[in-house]
Amino acid sequence: MIDYFLHIPKTGGTSFAKMIDGHYSKNEILPYQIWPDLVEAWPLNVKDYKLVRGHFGHGLHHIFGRNNMRYLTMLRDPVDRMISQFNHITIDYKFNNWNFNFPYSSLEEMIQKRPHVLANIQTRYLAADNELSNSTYNQSKVQMYPVWGDSNLLFNPEKIFEKACRNLDQFYFVGFLEQYQKSYDRLCELMKWESEKVVHLNKTSEILQTEVFPKKIIDQIRIINKWDYKLYDYAIKRWG
Repeated sequence: MIDYFLHIPKTGGTSFAKMIDGHYSKNEILPYQIWPDLVEAWPLNVKDYKLVRGHFGHGLHHIFGRNNMRYLTMLRDPVDRMISQFNHITIDYKFNNWNFNFPYSSLEEMIQKRPHVLANIQTRYLAADNELSNSTYNQSKVQMYPVWGDSNLLFNPEKIFEKACRNLDQFYFVGFLEQYQKSYDRLCELMKWESEKVVHLNKTSEILQTEVFPKKIIDQIRIINKWDYKLYDYAIKRWG
């Protein structure tokens, strides 16, 4: 059995992963948490690990060849998550997996010019099917790419949402940033761990907070995150 904490950006996952780490020995934890590092280290003896955590999206069990992989994740209110991610990228666009130059000076500008850059991220992470492409294999390295299992999903957001829900149904644990301690306590109960008080690490400096935006901006963020809200509501009804 291998546990995989699917870390969706800006859902409190850094703190949660650290709490989870404490229940495994260091040599049982895969040290890579983003695609470039995993690709560089591949191939690996995956049998050496009991915990994987990182920004890899759904479908990692295909790559690891482990049908007995238990999926764990955290979700967050989509407006708060999007604002937090925008803050994070604009503060340091080269940090971790944000390896692109983010050109927008304000959240309002981003919504106007490319409204879906940061929208529905939770749905997209959960609907992805990561696979290995044999055509990219060479003697020294395998390139791994997060892909949709069906390319038609790229053009059908409703089917992406439905796929995310189907994948989420198979998760061993789903928690919520808004219920942080409760979520961790529930995970500990499932895993038969001793619980403790959680501490939220890696908080982005609250330069842009939800309450400082005009209602029309918040409403726009809600509209472009339609599928994340549907997914969040679906998850709350089942795991909240």
